[in-house]
Amino acid sequence: MTLIFVGVVTYTETALDGVDRETAIEVSDGRVELRDTHVSLAYSGQTNSKKIIEDIAGEMGVPVNFSYNAQFYDFPKGFSVIGLGRVGLDKACASSGLQWQIQNGILQVKNKRDTMTREVFVLSPDSGLLGVPKKINIGKDADGDEDQPGWEVVYFLNGAIGIGDYVRLESKAVQGCFRVRSIEMAGDNLEGDWTCTAKLIEA
Repeated sequence: MTLIFVGVVTYTETALDGVDRETAIEVSDGRVELRDTHVSLAYSGQTNSKKIIEDIAGEMGVPVNFSYNAQFYDFPKGFSVIGLGRVGLDKACASSGLQWQIQNGILQVKNKRDTMTREVFVLSPDSGLLGVPKKINIGKDADGDEDQPGWEVVYFLNGAIGIGDYVRLESKAVQGCFRVRSIEMAGDNLEGDWTCTAKLIEA
């Protein structure tokens, strides 16, 4: 079975909902590692940024995966970082033009246009696509990319499709390859279907 989410509980609240008692739980992925990890690392002489990233991940206590096209910069005069681990990751990754994120307790490091898997998932009525894709305008991302047109699609819950992955969209309204920009999952364990609503941009 595909892993949907791993995180730590950051907030809970219990209240009455009619005759039932309902507990809402808020969880966050990577919250502790990003907030609480402080590092003190120093390297002399030529130092590869991959080594630095791996050491910071070790201090955070998380495994690290690199995308297949990731390349790493050599700091010719050494490198040092004292403070929050995430600040060190920013510096080490920026030197090589890489991005990082923590998903399901794993540090993922990749080029901007890379994916963490080479697999392209097909979204069609035969593989779980629901309804008709909706054409939308998607705002710029954290990297400063400008607003761009995209598609909003709904499909049966599929945890194997992650943010940044490529999908092949096949419907009467549109066909082509797209990158997943965001995903929202929703469902009810008492009735109805579990679904994903994803926003896609051109690959």
